[in-house]
Amino acid sequence: MLNEDSLRDILIAMAMARKSSVQNFVSLLIEVAALRDTVRALDPTFSETFENRKRANENRVVLEFSPLIEMCDEIIRKLEAGEVC
Repeated sequence: MLNEDSLRDILIAMAMARKSSVQNFVSLLIEVAALRDTVRALDPTFSETFENRKRANENRVVLEFSPLIEMCDEIIRKLEAGEVC
């Protein structure tokens, strides 16, 4: 059984890891937006091409990451139900 100090340390570590992930995600979004805007400025047909490729890749990416998302959902469900301690 975990004591309060251990639990606090774990929660702090998880929050710090989450913050780092969010910061990395935000940086990635900024760079992708900058690249998209740069290419749009260079090529007026880019918007249509980009949307077509985005739609073409969306299903593939969703399928690849669905198992990971489902696994996270299951872990959360178990934790909320008190099944994992």
